[in-house]
Amino acid sequence: SSDVCSSDLTYNYYTEAIINKGLEINDRIRSKTYPKSGAEVGSGGVVFTSATVAFKCIEYHNKQTLSQQALDRPLVRTLETKGVWISIQSSMISDITKSPDVSQYASAVAYCIALSAAMATQADFRKDLAYDVIPNSGTNDISLVIYDLAPGGMGFSEKAYEIIDDVIRITIRTLKKCHCDDGCPNCVGFSGLSKKLILKILRRITGFRA
Repeated sequence: SSDVCSSDLTYNYYTEAIINKGLEINDRIRSKTYPKSGAEVGSGGVVFTSATVAFKCIEYHNKQTLSQQALDRPLVRTLETKGVWISIQSSMISDITKSPDVSQYASAVAYCIALSAAMATQADFRKDLAYDVIPNSGTNDISLVIYDLAPGGMGFSEKAYEIIDDVIRITIRTLKKCHCDDGCPNCVGFSGLSKKLILKILRRITGFRA
């Protein structure tokens, strides 16, 4: 016979993947323009790529990184799907926020539009649809992209393109109806951002009032 000894192991850390993500518009099928701003609304194929390149150990107590281990070969996932996007000049945001860094407000505007697109198309936000902000190569423009989370698409983003004016108007009404003073994670998706400025950005892009 043999004796078996056991002991409790207590770890003071957890692991977290380091993932590089990318989104690219690769097939422009349809497009139209908001005449007042020149912003382009497009629909077509997009490719989302995620690559897990490393893992890091993070201490529970203080959230400090204890160690990091790179993978010999990244774990890459590619999703070819359908999307809808609004391409705008970065100045449409910076002129309103008075900041050269447009990333936070661009993400908030994309979040608000994506949430309204999910409502309008009866999609499950974050399960059926996702959003991102990408730079337009060779220009100062950026694209606010909403895309289906299924290979080949499920029709949600294509429907959103067809009713994009309604989606924007829903976004404006939703922001105005929120009971917060000036922006909260519930209505703009992030803390510390002004919904009044986001409303101004939406109206600058589209020319809509409500």
